[in-house]
Amino acid sequence: SNTESSPISESAKLVPPSAYGRAKVMAEEIVREANDRGLDTTNIRPSLVYGPRDRHYGKTMETLGRLPIVPLVGGGNNLIDFAYVADVIEVMWLASQQDIAINQVYNACSGSPVSVVGLLQSISNASERRMPMVLPVPERILRTVSPLMRLYLSVFAPGLSSLMSSDGITYMGGDIYYSM
Repeated sequence: SNTESSPISESAKLVPPSAYGRAKVMAEEIVREANDRGLDTTNIRPSLVYGPRDRHYGKTMETLGRLPIVPLVGGGNNLIDFAYVADVIEVMWLASQQDIAINQVYNACSGSPVSVVGLLQSISNASERRMPMVLPVPERILRTVSPLMRLYLSVFAPGLSSLMSSDGITYMGGDIYYSM
C-alpha cells in the first residue's frame, strides 16, 4: 500500500499497512544495501501473481466464484492487477540482462487492471457456473460484521477467512494497480 492513488508508480512512497508489506519493504532495503556494497541488483515488485500451482490468488477467486453470495466492498467494482507467473519471470530475466536496470525498481504486473466483480464473472463463464450474487457492502459495515463473515467463509470457503482481516478489507476497499 502507499499514499498515492492507482496506478501506483515505482517511485510511490511505500506505507505498508501490514507486517507482510513491511517485510517486503525491508527486503527491498536489504537489496539496495547490497547494491551499495557493489553487487548489481534490481528490485522487482510483482502484483498479485497467478499461474500453475498457484495456491493463493487463483484458488481464492475460484473459491469465491463457487459461493452463493459474495459480499464485496463497493460491489467489487474496485480495480486490481494480476500478473501471470511466466510474465513476472520474463520481467526478472530481462532486468537481469540489462545494465540500465541496475539499482532500479520495476513493477511487474499485467498493466490491465480488472474489477473483482469482472474477474468473478470471467471465472463463472470459464467454469460454466452461475455467477454468485454480489452483495455490495460499505467498508465500515464489513468491518463491523467481519467476525460473522469469517464464520461464513470458514463454512463455505475454508481457508479464505483472512479476506475478512483488517488488511484484507482495506485491500478490497479501493483500486490497487500499478504502472509499468
